[in-house]
Amino acid sequence: MNRRRFLAGGLAAGAGLGFLGVQRFRVLDVSEPLHVVQAVAVLGTRLSLVVRHPERREASAAIRSAVRRVFDVHHSMTLQAPSDLTSLNENAGGVGLPVPVMEVIDASRRLHVATEGLFDPTVGPVLKRIARISEQHNRLPTDANLALLRHAIGMERIAVDVGNRSVVLPDPGMALDLNGIAKGYAVDCAVAELRAAGFAHFLVNAGGDLYAAGSPDEGRDGWRIQLASPDPAATPVHSFVLSDEAAATSGNTQQPSLPGGPIPHLVHPIQGMVFPQYASVTALAPSAMEADAFATALFVGQSGESQRVLAESPQVTGWAVSERGRVARL
Repeated sequence: MNRRRFLAGGLAAGAGLGFLGVQRFRVLDVSEPLHVVQAVAVLGTRLSLVVRHPERREASAAIRSAVRRVFDVHHSMTLQAPSDLTSLNENAGGVGLPVPVMEVIDASRRLHVATEGLFDPTVGPVLKRIARISEQHNRLPTDANLALLRHAIGMERIAVDVGNRSVVLPDPGMALDLNGIAKGYAVDCAVAELRAAGFAHFLVNAGGDLYAAGSPDEGRDGWRIQLASPDPAATPVHSFVLSDEAAATSGNTQQPSLPGGPIPHLVHPIQGMVFPQYASVTALAPSAMEADAFATALFVGQSGESQRVLAESPQVTGWAVSERGRVARL
């Protein structure tokens, strides 16, 4: 699916589980014969799993189980087809929701608070309006175009009862778009499956939301991950060595442009469309779900907001890449 057709579908420039297919990282150190590798198309992107293990049959079986978990997340939380999430949005809530959906929504509430509101899954209606106007009029919307949707934004106003697995969307037009967290959650589900099977050295990468466990071989401290430049033709601008840690990147560097700037796939929950300070932001965190949400929050943060959020979240590290490819720690 190309980007224009995707936007025409009304899924708001990335709404519906990160259907961007963007590879922002390059993973090194993957070689045979000790590595069992599998790649599948899911979540609108390329999911790749690499397991370091001498027994190919055991590793392959564990990978298949992990992939099934990821597909379960996709089918439950996609916005591109009927799902538990689309049903919740259509009915302004639900009772007895599936456990995975409740886990992600409950985590979204916590991360909304941890990021001082910068991560907010209720911005979906605004993103859909941006996509629709961009597609129909070949321009970015004005503030007036988006003003009527401000009432539909506010994760803190959603009623969530974890015990009864119920959610209520209080205002007309409100909807949840779990794009900024569900792909990370899916990666974490795959990680849990591999760990439960006894594996300690592997890498799970869903289009740039990734988790690296252990190392690719006995002689290394972890997996080498290269961070892409804003210029696709340029060499990577930075590299990390990750072990038992997750990484995710948010940015507009590969978004199509219209008069006025690139079509945003992320917006500030209060200020709406903003001019990002950076080409991209990468978050490192203990889980892929945290990294996913914090990458979104840090990218849309303005005038010191990102630094303030990081100061309150010592388990998260943020790295910013400028339009010229310069890297700085936030």
